[in-house]
Amino acid sequence: MTAITVAGFDLHVTGPGPADAGITSELLAAKLGYSHRGKLEELAHRHAEYLRKFGQIPTVAIRVQAPGQVAPRLVDLPVFNRNQALYLVLKSEQPTANDLSIALIDAFNQLEALVRSRPAVPELADFTRAVESLVGMVTSMSKRLDAVEGAVVSPSRGADLRRRMLMLARLRVEAGFEVAQPSALRVVQNKVGSAVGHLGKGCSWDRLPAAKLPEAMRMIGELEADAKRALKLKRGEGQGSLPFGGVH
Repeated sequence: MTAITVAGFDLHVTGPGPADAGITSELLAAKLGYSHRGKLEELAHRHAEYLRKFGQIPTVAIRVQAPGQVAPRLVDLPVFNRNQALYLVLKSEQPTANDLSIALIDAFNQLEALVRSRPAVPELADFTRAVESLVGMVTSMSKRLDAVEGAVVSPSRGADLRRRMLMLARLRVEAGFEVAQPSALRVVQNKVGSAVGHLGKGCSWDRLPAAKLPEAMRMIGELEADAKRALKLKRGEGQGSLPFGGVH
């Protein structure tokens, strides 16, 4: 919540529009001539049912120093919007009520004019929705391109596939399937390549047909599951042995 000084009033902005600005009980009580905001807040409490007809009453944390206190302390103060503030001024029956009503109306009118004169700036939520929509469109188009016969995986998906296989190779070495990462990586590449029919000279993973990517990822997932089970057994976290006929 931010504050802006307009026509001698510190108005706290609680939302994007002029209707979302208000005045604290501390300042409104002082303008009415009350010695303490407690009198105004008691008045607001008695008329709470009517005040809520004009909207919710948010609070703002402000440092306030009461008489007799050595240092100011942080206090949650209610913030009354335009209609709520004018209603309370009317009900206060204070000598300053008429003049204060006019001053309040002028301050809120100036704030409204100020807000309307600002260049339009897209809200963060609108920007986020636009980005999400764009990402969705790109993802959808990417999937459609992948489905085209003869299409190959995108560079990013090819890189992700190689990264998954490298991580799997490290996991297999840790599980004890192979003793070195290079040999483990060759085993992984051969198993995945055999599963999708992508073996032989010139069969780089950047040239993997896009239609075969799901099967390649499925095979990597199976190999990862077997390696993780073996690693648990190696660490003594499980009992028994690997299922017969595993793909390790």
